Amino acid sequence: MKPILTFLALLVSSLLFGQSNFNGFSLTAKAGLAYWKNIAGYWSQSYEGSFIRNKTMYSFGYLNTEESVWGSNDNTEKLYQYSLMIGKYEETRNFRFECEIGPSVSNRQYRFQVDDDSKYSGYSYKRKNEYNPGINLEASIGFLIYSRACLGINYQANLNTKYISRGPMLFFKIGILNDRDKVERNKQK
Repeated sequence: MKPILTFLALLVSSLLFGQSNFNGFSLTAKAGLAYWKNIAGYWSQSYEGSFIRNKTMYSFGYLNTEESVWGSNDNTEKLYQYSLMIGKYEETRNFRFECEIGPSVSNRQYRFQVDDDSKYSGYSYKRKNEYNPGINLEASIGFLIYSRACLGINYQANLNTKYISRGPMLFFKIGILNDRDKVERNKQK
């Protein structure tokens, strides 16, 4: 795990501090279904922070989901994904199209049964963490509410060594999404 975290830290620092300036940034909240383990979709939420430079986005994302539909309990399987992505965007007057790709790490937490020699219970449970590297892919289309907010649909797929997760999500993005304000100011001069 330490080599993966070291690699991610070096990648983030080179992406963020290697560039002299950024044209914008955004914060995104997503909610929807995640399909994994070839079973029905489970409620998931995702958060992403992005820096934008010359129509290129540099993002860090986090997603979590669990098997339980009505809330968490100790017996549910949980999946956490952390990803670094790079992508491009295009926009028209009212719409924004984005595609991103990048490395990810998935943390699957689950409980397993072990023998217990106590006289009260024949079994006990232990929680186990399983880390899997992978590749995260995202595509989204959004309606620009104005130059600083966007609402739309995102499709995310995480290809890793154990479980492929995928699913549609609704998203809300705020921030300086483009250089439209700068272009307008230059036109006025």
